[in-house]
Amino acid sequence: MDLFQPCEVTPVKRRSILALGALAAMTRVLPVAAQSVVMIGGPMAGSVFFTRDDPGLWASEVDRHLPEIKTEAAPGSTTSVSIRTPHPMDGFKHYILKHKLLDGRFRLLSQKTFNPERDQPLSRHVLPAGYRGPVYAVSICNLHDTWIKGVMIEGDGPSLAR
Repeated sequence: MDLFQPCEVTPVKRRSILALGALAAMTRVLPVAAQSVVMIGGPMAGSVFFTRDDPGLWASEVDRHLPEIKTEAAPGSTTSVSIRTPHPMDGFKHYILKHKLLDGRFRLLSQKTFNPERDQPLSRHVLPAGYRGPVYAVSICNLHDTWIKGVMIEGDGPSLAR
């Protein structure tokens, strides 16, 4: 097998891999004791991935692409996380491809891929029992890239962050 043989990668997969790798390398999280806001930044914010504070060239798209996070207690000392992206699904022309939920170390906890012809960009995820710390909701648009928002799950229950 030739190690330098080109492989086929679809643009969406390449974008997702680059964005999540950059996010893991460049994100900083403020300690829970300091404040419960999860900060996502670094030199790649606003270029490889996008946030409310760093929308890059997509400043006019923040309200339709930034994921909304709702948390609530679930059975068995778990927390349910609902992710919604207020984005229309225009068939395969313009749509939200998927939601991902990452833990505080940017490991994948759960994901939901959408069919733009029948789904709405809403997903529900359940955290492992007793999970505490930051989680990140990732929403991937086929035209406007990867958007990220964080929330802190604290000892006395979840609290929303910016």
